[in-house]
Amino acid sequence: MQRRQVSDLDLLFQFINTFRDTKDLLKAAASVGELARRKNRPIRIVAPPILHFVAEHFGITTEQIVSRSRHRTIVEARRVSIWLLRDGGLSLPKVGASLGVHHSSVFVALQKIEKDPALMAVALKIQARIEQAVAGVAEMALAPGTKTAA
Repeated sequence: MQRRQVSDLDLLFQFINTFRDTKDLLKAAASVGELARRKNRPIRIVAPPILHFVAEHFGITTEQIVSRSRHRTIVEARRVSIWLLRDGGLSLPKVGASLGVHHSSVFVALQKIEKDPALMAVALKIQARIEQAVAGVAEMALAPGTKTAA
């Protein structure tokens, strides 16, 4: 039997069904990341909706975002991910656990993105896309007669 490929929208829909508030969604994603680190499991399952949106924008994979790569595009994508997670209400240690970095690195990344207007504009653009997708999926979930994909 073939497994169906799960799309970003499916992932987002599953999360939205569980968590109606974006901040709850981000906290849950960080908790999953923390658990994954404790169990020595891959961290790529952490905050998938946000990482997928960031990866898509930068033309990279989510695995590259959580990698240790110092390539400029990947570092910028990681900084945007950090800003989005922190803006969602996660603590520095939880953001770090989500991406496999120390909380002091999260702090430095936040300082750098706030000093870079171009990168901040990218973060705000991605944030708007995420909010738009969340609103669209929530609207679909609340629409009468809509069948959900589980």
